[in-house]
Amino acid sequence: MPDIIAALRGHDAGPAGDAADLIATRSPIALAVTLQAVRRAAELDTLEDVLREEFGRRSRRCAPRLVEGIRALLIDKDKSPKWNPADPALCDAALVDSYFAPQNPTSRSPVRRTPVTYETILSPPKAASASSR
Repeated sequence: MPDIIAALRGHDAGPAGDAADLIATRSPIALAVTLQAVRRAAELDTLEDVLREEFGRRSRRCAPRLVEGIRALLIDKDKSPKWNPADPALCDAALVDSYFAPQNPTSRSPVRRTPVTYETILSPPKAASASSR
């Protein structure tokens, strides 16, 4: 992430500098993990695979950053989150990769095996039948 922020700041003042300033206020580890997730998603075969990986990563590891962001913005209203790590340079490959490691390799993903299509995404959920209640 530091190289992306530096590249944005290398442009003349304007939208690129504004983007760099905004990115610099966000959780360094969340930014690094998100960038890695986008790169990994490009290597996956299906949207279902991407969503399964995303669900596992988000449900396991991102809650502390979410809580800290909410604290800084809505509770204390100081708009000064205390990110851990605070410096993007401390988000090394091993730390980022730890967000992609299976939490429990023997557990099954709770994501259902329904094919993901345009229709399944836009279709309203089916009502439960009387026999399934």
